Amino acid sequence: MSAPIIVSALMGAADFAWADGLRRAHFPPDRNVLSAHITLFHHLPPSALGEVSDRIKV
Repeated sequence: MSAPIIVSALMGAADFAWADGLRRAHFPPDRNVLSAHITLFHHLPPSALGEVSDRIKV
């Protein structure tokens, strides 16, 4: 069995401010313990590692 492909990324300041503003406006204040974040899970086969790597290079 091959290891999963895991990708982490950061949001730019403007995107973070937008997302955090939405979180503060719509999420219950007593449960606001984290700053805004985006979590996505998608199964990618290990055979896609080359394509994934090519597409996310900056």
